[in-house]
Amino acid sequence: MSMLAINATLHMHDRDVVHLVEKVQIPDLKNAAYLPKPRCIEGMLAGNDNWHSPASHFKGELYKPSNLYSFRLVYLRCSGACHTRA
Repeated sequence: MSMLAINATLHMHDRDVVHLVEKVQIPDLKNAAYLPKPRCIEGMLAGNDNWHSPASHFKGELYKPSNLYSFRLVYLRCSGACHTRA
């Protein structure tokens, strides 16, 4: 995976393209919700606090930009760019 994958995801999100993962291999999702347009989650946030964007912590909302932030964290973790211990 590279920056090309991140840019491609940004491109798809800008055009509201839905992409599905059929074989999820990341077990730390805790919970999820389907939100019809143009809604977002407010108040209690779903998922793991460690993967939320700073904006979602301050505003208390989850939406596409915070989702992309989470994707970048997963990318960095999987690519070895983050040298942190779990």
